[in-house]
Amino acid sequence: MAADVESDILAVIDAATAYTEDTDLFRGPVLPPGVVGGSHPIPQKAVFVRFASGSPPVVHRSSSVEEKEWLVDIIVRGEPLTYGTTRTSAQAILDAVNDNPPANYVDAKTMTSHPQWVDRDDAGSDYFLITVRLRKLEA
Repeated sequence: MAADVESDILAVIDAATAYTEDTDLFRGPVLPPGVVGGSHPIPQKAVFVRFASGSPPVVHRSSSVEEKEWLVDIIVRGEPLTYGTTRTSAQAILDAVNDNPPANYVDAKTMTSHPQWVDRDDAGSDYFLITVRLRKLEA
C-alpha cells in the first residue's frame, strides 16, 4: 500500500511542477548525487517522495466504508548554496500538493503552511521537508 501512495503523490508533483519522474523526482529514500536511480544518475537538485507512516483503517459501520490515512514525506534538495531558490521550489511543491488529492483520494493536506528546513549537507545543499496527509475511502 505504501508504494501506491508514493506513486500517487509523485504523479501530482510531476503533473503540477517542473520536476519530472526519474529525472529529478524519485520515489524512496534520499540518494546521493551520481547514484543511478531509475534510468538516470541522481542530480544534485532533486526531490524524493517516501512513505512516512499510516493509521489503521477506520470502518464506518453504517456504510461499511473504510477510511485510510497515510503520511508521505517529500524531501527537496537544492544545488549548493541556493537556500532561497530551494525554499521557493519546495514551496511550489507544497502549494501543488496541498488540497490537490490524487485521483481516488478524498483529501491531501500538508502538515505545515511552509516547507520545513531540515539541514545543509557537506556540499552546501539545503534540504526541505514537506509532509502530506492523504485520506481515502474504500468500500
